[in-house]
Amino acid sequence: MSGTQPVPYIFPDTVRGVLTYKNHVLLVQHRHPGPQSQGAWELPGGDIEETDTASLGDALLRVLYEQLGVFATLAGKVGIWAQQREGLNRHHHVFHAEVQTMLIHPDPAEIVSAVWFAPQAVNYLPIMLGWEDDAIQRVFAGLTLG
Repeated sequence: MSGTQPVPYIFPDTVRGVLTYKNHVLLVQHRHPGPQSQGAWELPGGDIEETDTASLGDALLRVLYEQLGVFATLAGKVGIWAQQREGLNRHHHVFHAEVQTMLIHPDPAEIVSAVWFAPQAVNYLPIMLGWEDDAIQRVFAGLTLG
């Protein structure tokens, strides 16, 4: 017996982006394990990593580049949504980010599908976390926190 206790897995907080180009929003299907997430759409984004020390907005810009190959500009913070997962709270920090082109280069190791949608189409899609449509509607209504 080594005396070392196993470290419990902690669900890290995430950064998510309502990524827009003109009147469209990008939704992705991440390559998640587990059948419950297959075919569900969500905002692009990912875990906040220990190396993300500058700001949460910079963490999102890093993730957007890694997953989609895009350079985006932050337009404001949309809000924070909490998620209960296995008895733990996980927070999703959501920002509005804009791009100058619809051209993206999804990383196939991370992204199964990435599609630009009209914002109202989100109401008819299977959504992963349940609050994405609220974040998208806030952005298109001009309700970012600045």
